[in-house]
Amino acid sequence: MNEDSKRAVLTKLLPEGEQYVLTLLGQQKSPEKTWCYIGMTDKHMVIAHISKENPNKLLREEVVALDQITDVKIKQNIFQWQIVTMTTPSGRHQLVLKDNTMGTGLDKNLQLQGVKYLCQRLRELA
Repeated sequence: MNEDSKRAVLTKLLPEGEQYVLTLLGQQKSPEKTWCYIGMTDKHMVIAHISKENPNKLLREEVVALDQITDVKIKQNIFQWQIVTMTTPSGRHQLVLKDNTMGTGLDKNLQLQGVKYLCQRLRELA
């Protein structure tokens, strides 16, 4: 996992005419446990489920209009991770967003800013 693989995967899924205001790494806990790259534009959230062994391998993707996200709950656990539970047209999702990128090639500052912005934006939708 590094900035280049995150950018490459998310660029393929970018809705036409839009640009990302944030990109970050997360882990989806439900309905299945997978690592994912998350991108957000002004209108959409993109969740790219990736293989932990090969972060360039896209397992499946979701592009959700922000106005279709409902029932948003955000909690912080004892490790300071943000746990986002939300409902989209495809079902209920639980995302774990970590401020720390230790052990990855991801930029810690971009991750931290992305987590803060995503949580702020989702709170506005709730």
